[in-house]
Amino acid sequence: MKSTQAMLACIVVLVPVVLHGEALAHGWEVDLGGEWQFQAGDDARWAAPSFDDADWETLHAPSLWDNQGYQDYDGFGWYRKRFSVPDDLIGKPLAFEHGGVDDDDWVYINGTKVGEGRGCYRPRSYVIPPGLLSAGTENLVAVRIYDGAMGGGLAVAPIKIREATLNDRVEVAALELAGGYGQENLSLHVEIANREDVPHRLQCAYSIRDYFGRSRAAGEIEFDLPPGGALSREIRFPASGCTRYRARLELAEDGQTMDVFRYLVADAKGEARGTLNLSGEWEMLAPADDELVFPPTGEWQTVQVPTRRYGGWQGQNHRAWFRRSVALPGDMKGKRLKLRFEAVAHHAQVYVNGRKLAEHLGGFEPFEVDITSVARWDEPNEVLVGVTDWVAGLVEGFEPWGGGRRGPNDSMVIPYGSRPPTRRGIWDDVYLTAHNEVSIGDVFPVTSLREEKLRLQVQLRNEADVAREVTLQSAVFDGDEEVLSLPAQSVALGPGEARTVELEQDWDSPRLWWPDDPHLYRLRTRLISDGHLLDEVNTRFGFREFWIDGIDYRLNGVVFKLRGLICPPTGAGREEIRDYYLRGRECNFSLVRFHMQPRSRYYYDIADEVGMCVKDESAFYCASYTYALADERLWRNLAAHVRGMVLRSRNHPSLCIWSVENEILHCGGIRDEKAGARIFELGRIIAELDPSRPIE
Repeated sequence: MKSTQAMLACIVVLVPVVLHGEALAHGWEVDLGGEWQFQAGDDARWAAPSFDDADWETLHAPSLWDNQGYQDYDGFGWYRKRFSVPDDLIGKPLAFEHGGVDDDDWVYINGTKVGEGRGCYRPRSYVIPPGLLSAGTENLVAVRIYDGAMGGGLAVAPIKIREATLNDRVEVAALELAGGYGQENLSLHVEIANREDVPHRLQCAYSIRDYFGRSRAAGEIEFDLPPGGALSREIRFPASGCTRYRARLELAEDGQTMDVFRYLVADAKGEARGTLNLSGEWEMLAPADDELVFPPTGEWQTVQVPTRRYGGWQGQNHRAWFRRSVALPGDMKGKRLKLRFEAVAHHAQVYVNGRKLAEHLGGFEPFEVDITSVARWDEPNEVLVGVTDWVAGLVEGFEPWGGGRRGPNDSMVIPYGSRPPTRRGIWDDVYLTAHNEVSIGDVFPVTSLREEKLRLQVQLRNEADVAREVTLQSAVFDGDEEVLSLPAQSVALGPGEARTVELEQDWDSPRLWWPDDPHLYRLRTRLISDGHLLDEVNTRFGFREFWIDGIDYRLNGVVFKLRGLICPPTGAGREEIRDYYLRGRECNFSLVRFHMQPRSRYYYDIADEVGMCVKDESAFYCASYTYALADERLWRNLAAHVRGMVLRSRNHPSLCIWSVENEILHCGGIRDEKAGARIFELGRIIAELDPSRPIE
């Protein structure tokens, strides 16, 4: 039984177990997995080696404390364990490493704090300064952990003391893009920090590529780091007209190496259109009365958009305002201005400069708002978004329930994923684009190995009040080299008309997209009028074909075994997802399933680049009794949801299978005799939008 005091606030664990390490090919280490002493609560005395923890409970790590008698506990906890170090390693730099805690950690060695970290399930290491450890006696590691909700504890392997590597001893403190809209050159700001009290001389090889794989810069620089100090360098390189870049640093010293990879986002200006990245710092206001009354009043706080935290924002509010100021570049004047929200959960009201322009219901699909009519050029524009979370989907007469999967029967008419509170707020990226009145909308390349063809569907839009005659030009590039040209096509567009044009071209020798060779092409689509460029869109794709042959899946004609990983974390950052995929590949997995709901766009982008196949699943999760299956509004909202899901992600070569829903009929949906047929109709919508992939 847990004491009342233990349930109030915190948790700590300590264990008097002597472990002996072994010499490995990559250096000495001691595995600390296994039994630890544990105490719920928080007391600074628990870091001291002299503290007697004999009365503490014994827990296993790595594992959540929820699995070991603390399933209802949130707060602080301490873990303690003792270990020994060989005499010849005393005085040399060692490190404590764990694979991830839930949520935050503070690590003490023999009573001295050696580091702390924030964030759930993030691998971390902390250097143990020379002189802190003793030979011939037991040393103590104490780990203080804070858990804010759900699971908690010293959760993920490995947990070890080992010889320090270059990754432990220095860190990339900053790797950021600088440079404004329209500048010909961007600057990569690199800052390297020394985590030790000894100097380091590092050789740094760097490379920068854009979203389409085109090299922007490569070279070598040197860092002479003073003890405990930091140095920075600026690497200038030409912009490429796209918003996304990939930077890689390879650091080396005395035979040790360190590899750092980062995904970076910037504004972009092309010849025909421009894009402002509006993700980053916004303000948020959660109204005291939990109502969205315009204009909002109250105390605003600074937040980051996208909202990556579980639940979007703190507190019990179901509604919040988000705002930011946007200054428009002068060369955007005269163009159509569109705000694009990749995802807002679940109902958004969009105001610009005090005027309400749009509403959108649906927590997982992108939507655009035309702000041309209200844009200001002499002062910044105020973008204001009122967000209502999952309660926007409640049937009239029902009250919000707790955070579990299920609510009252027949109470919801929107798909909300696994649990109602998991997603709320502006949880994916926001952009502002500027293009001419005649422009290119959606571009969908379909590749067929069996037919040796590339087919295109290109949506054209004329938002002017006069007819226009345009020429559509399309070509495929491998890096900067043109490898395929499609026939030009003249198109007459009436005032306000939108039309989809279909093209095809034989292609008998493309470089195929494979998990072991995830090769990507760039499709450049242009609109020309009277010799002038009206619009240009670049689309990344891979040439591959995936189909079912009897009981087998075939990728590019070869029988392909799908060994699946379920449910990659929903709120992870770009580098974390890349590492997750790469570790999965090392373990011989070939597929990730976006279980219970679609993910942020970069989950798909990175899967394309590293060769991890994807099964994309809708947010129609198995809480069948909660959904109002007989309510037509539910099925209209589901149709809009799967349509948005497919249009957003169908250009990703990594995506192999669409999943319409998860266990709706299995978990009670058969109570509605029409549910099966309705689910089948959702599959028909997917098949019409994308006939190139299997659906389950």
